[in-house]
Amino acid sequence: MRRLFAHATFAVFGLLFLGASALSAMPTCTGVNRVTWPTVGPIWDFCWTRPSATMQPDGEGIRITQVFYKGRQIWKDGGMPVLNVKYAPGGCGGGGLCFRDWFDSERSFACAPVPSAGYCTGTTTPVATVCNHPGTDAGSFAGVAVVDKGTSVKLTSQTQAGWYRYISTWEFFSDGRVIPGMDITAVNNSCVAFTHRHHGYWRFDFDLDASPNNFVESIGPTESTRITTERTWIDKVNERSRWRFGRQGSSTRAYLIRESKDGYSDGDTFGKIDGAVLAYKSNELHDSSSGCDINIAPYLTTESVNNTDLVFWIHSVADHIGEPGGIAADCSVFGPTIKIRTAAVAADFNGDATSEVKLYRNGTWVPFAVP
Repeated sequence: MRRLFAHATFAVFGLLFLGASALSAMPTCTGVNRVTWPTVGPIWDFCWTRPSATMQPDGEGIRITQVFYKGRQIWKDGGMPVLNVKYAPGGCGGGGLCFRDWFDSERSFACAPVPSAGYCTGTTTPVATVCNHPGTDAGSFAGVAVVDKGTSVKLTSQTQAGWYRYISTWEFFSDGRVIPGMDITAVNNSCVAFTHRHHGYWRFDFDLDASPNNFVESIGPTESTRITTERTWIDKVNERSRWRFGRQGSSTRAYLIRESKDGYSDGDTFGKIDGAVLAYKSNELHDSSSGCDINIAPYLTTESVNNTDLVFWIHSVADHIGEPGGIAADCSVFGPTIKIRTAAVAADFNGDATSEVKLYRNGTWVPFAVP
């Protein structure tokens, strides 16, 4: 049954700060749902919504909105509105051998203290999900843990869809990296004895510098290509795609990199895509599928995505090999890397000023010159 939730209203909390740019205002959320990190000299400022209050029909895990880096807005909205699983022949999932899962049914895990309902800091009892004790549930906290790790701040929430446990995570680093993550495991159940693939699809509404007039470029081994109309991508077994988002006249850039652990959709008719760029539409906040698999095909037209309000979908996939007896014993982790740059030309992740990012091709990371 489809469910509808209203978003919560929050009490006043959080520190305002003046960032490197006066291009836009700060987040409007209040209470514990606003994160300004670190406490001294904040770099990140954003809002979070717990899974049980996220967008329907199936939820989004932890939803991260109004994200500012050093005072500059990077994206307006980010979450995972599509989550599904496909079984090998002989497995569970009925005639289609698949499930469309939901990402808003919170499941308790270990974390303390809990200063307010649905919020935990993890300073006395560290976060421990089913990944820490495979096959069984434990703990009494439900909501979002926001943990200051010193060099990063990490948000964690655990949800359930049947026997599956989906752990939604977001980690923000001081060097401008963001890693939206998903840890996938299960409690003991006969269905985990069958091999299956988990698919997750993030959706990002980038509004660099609080402006909807953005562009996206596909980054290749020697050059980048501006994407001008709506389209999708499919990666191959030995390569992973990566993209650069920008705004004309601004030095703010956001890089989105699919990692090798994110898998690929080559030949996978259920997974279908590894990336898609669409023009923003208020009625395209999730896909249009009435079944298990993702369907954004009706959204693909010839509309421009060049210097306009655009939305980006990014896919990750994890294989779970059948576990004998249905005794769950693994926890797969996937998620892309987002890297924010505010300088016109900057070093890549390894500090090499001659290359901006690197392409994963044929088992190696290949640098290329900044276009």
